[in-house]
Amino acid sequence: MDFDDFSFQAPPHEPPVATAPPPPVPMGTPPMPLARPVARPPYPTAARAKAGLGVVVAGLGAGAGAILAGPLGGLAGLAAVGTVRNLYRSQGIASSDASEQGDAARSLALGVIGVAIVGFIGYKIWNSRKDN
Repeated sequence: MDFDDFSFQAPPHEPPVATAPPPPVPMGTPPMPLARPVARPPYPTAARAKAGLGVVVAGLGAGAGAILAGPLGGLAGLAAVGTVRNLYRSQGIASSDASEQGDAARSLALGVIGVAIVGFIGYKIWNSRKDN
């Protein structure tokens, strides 16, 4: 059997289909408006500034605790900063606004839980130092 016995023919070449040109744009049509970028204030808002301060203070508390008592001290320092923040926010419990009272009650509850956590971690650190 020889390959000359088979006839392989190329498919017939068809000319490309002509597409219609786009419709003409009428003269005097206003250009499409571009979206304006959202303007941001050049200075940080009060909430962003407080959040940044909170991150710095939390880092300082964790760092001071880690220097003084190692990894558990770092955890205690971080928890102590969060506890102080929650107890500070709970001052609005005497407010006449119901939503502010609810937020203050939540902060007070978290602050009390935080005091217990920091106390427990401090107790564990104290026991580990007393044993050594």
